[in-house]
Amino acid sequence: TEDKGDDEGKDGDDGEEGDGDDDGEEEYDEEIRDEESFDHISKTPENSDDEGNGEEDLGLNVGREEGHDEEEDEDELYRDVNINQGRGIQATLEVEDSHVTLTPVNPDVSAIPGIVQRYMDQWMNETVKVAVQIQSDRLCDEAQRENDEFLKTVDENMQKIIKEQVKEQVKVQVSKILPRIEQTVNEQLEAEVLTRSLILCKKLVSAGAFGIHPKDQRLSK
Repeated sequence: TEDKGDDEGKDGDDGEEGDGDDDGEEEYDEEIRDEESFDHISKTPENSDDEGNGEEDLGLNVGREEGHDEEEDEDELYRDVNINQGRGIQATLEVEDSHVTLTPVNPDVSAIPGIVQRYMDQWMNETVKVAVQIQSDRLCDEAQRENDEFLKTVDENMQKIIKEQVKEQVKVQVSKILPRIEQTVNEQLEAEVLTRSLILCKKLVSAGAFGIHPKDQRLSK
């Protein structure tokens, strides 16, 4: 009976030791799996394109949260880059091991829009100047022609007015002088007639004194 008790005690001890070994192995295996899964989660993808595939493979909340944080960081960087581009500073993004670096672009290329703008402004200024000069010359020519036509019209009107005034003045003067002329002519005619009459009377008197008939006197002439 003592031997059986001893054997049962040994068997019980062996069973307990066997159960302890099994529990230790299971705990060890779980630790290894946890470490492997943790190492797998902690690995950083070499390229940004592999990031989505790693999330699908992991399927864990930790991976999704990290991917979400990285996407927010990239969006923020893109916004910063867009702001810089709006200020005339251009840059390119390069993703290397989840680190974003900014590489400045050649400043000569970024200066092209300003050069083009200055050229366009200069060209527009020259074009506007030429257009204004042409329009000004055209307006000056038109104004000169209108002025010449106006002066010509004024001259013609003045000549007409002068002619009309001269005619009126001549008429007035003639009307004033005409009676004097008529009087003078009449006086001269009267004097001439009187003179001739006196001469004729003298001749008649002379012819009567000498007994000559006036007809004979006309014949003698």
